[in-house]
Amino acid sequence: MIQINENNCVGCGYCETNCPYLAIAVFGVAKLDMEECEGCMKCLSVCPTNSIRMM
Repeated sequence: MIQINENNCVGCGYCETNCPYLAIAVFGVAKLDMEECEGCMKCLSVCPTNSIRMM
């Protein structure tokens, strides 16, 4: 399971752009759609603020 720390997120959109499952949308901050997320962790690897982590 992926978790996004909305307090650290700067809304850069790297996670949204790199998600092959379209599970992330950025509206000021990143929001995760858990039904679409497959846990590939591509978003985690591109986040410049380390706001995404695996639970």
